[in-house]
Amino acid sequence: MQDRTTVSDKHTKEEDLYLFHEVPRILVWNFKGGAGKTSTTVGLASALNVLGYRVIVIDCDAQINSSLYFQQGIGRAQPFTGTLKDYIDGCGDVRAKDLLRTFTFCRTPGYDGSKDFFFVTEESTEETIPAPDIDKAVTRQCTISLIPGDLNLGASDFSDLGTVKRMIEELAEDYDGKTIVLCDCAPQLVPASNPVLFAGNRLLVPTLASNDSIYGIPTVLNIMNEVREAGVDLKLLGLFINNLDMREAVPKELAVQLRTAVQGTDTYLFDAVVRHSASVEKARSLGIVPLVYEFGKDYQTDLVRLALETVNRLVMFDKEVC
Repeated sequence: MQDRTTVSDKHTKEEDLYLFHEVPRILVWNFKGGAGKTSTTVGLASALNVLGYRVIVIDCDAQINSSLYFQQGIGRAQPFTGTLKDYIDGCGDVRAKDLLRTFTFCRTPGYDGSKDFFFVTEESTEETIPAPDIDKAVTRQCTISLIPGDLNLGASDFSDLGTVKRMIEELAEDYDGKTIVLCDCAPQLVPASNPVLFAGNRLLVPTLASNDSIYGIPTVLNIMNEVREAGVDLKLLGLFINNLDMREAVPKELAVQLRTAVQGTDTYLFDAVVRHSASVEKARSLGIVPLVYEFGKDYQTDLVRLALETVNRLVMFDKEVC
């Protein structure tokens, strides 16, 4: 049966921030492409950071969509150097912290009452982008760290299935309970050959309210069970409906059908639903994360609700192991 947690705002204050005993390592994955894995990863990362958590995004997809998001934000034309592939291929000679890049996304009022503008700063690298010379306070910002992906990730030696998990453990050395890791996963993950599946301890599945996306869910759950049988403690954080167009009747009907289908099962479906927003692609093209860019009230609210419910689910699992 679903364990329905109560979403509240108790995690929004620093003094109420829940400190995890082990690092939540969330795989954002659906076997079907186009379900919004990257938009979920980046959007959820920004919302979790606004709630007070340090968030590390690991781009585990050779399409490097998450990396391109950050790359666009700082106006970089070429892919990042120092990637997940370098760590996997480094055989212990590459330090994870040397690959970590940290970005702060900011929004600030324009001069003389003009339209707000955005900028992104990158910290602690030789390519640091300085903040613009502004005389007004930043009105909104969030900070996210990234291990960049690599277009040639598929050529890596995946024989050591523990590499990505060791990298996360290295990044979380001296863990203070405030870090959450999100892995933007490729659709074509294979348990026998991919260390990404063996690195996660929680699985978040975005799904569209479409037959194609919903049909991919059993495959995801079957692969999760295969990984668990191999001795990995990977648990389903839940499914959630992404990019739901409330103007269309069919998606709304499919969403109701999906919610009905999981009732009385062990498959958790989030109460939070992320609705369609026409501004998502525009913000993505600018490299500005959702809670900094002016999306729409509905979209921003949806992301915060998703983040709050995610934290509540993570807290429940964390209390089981401590």
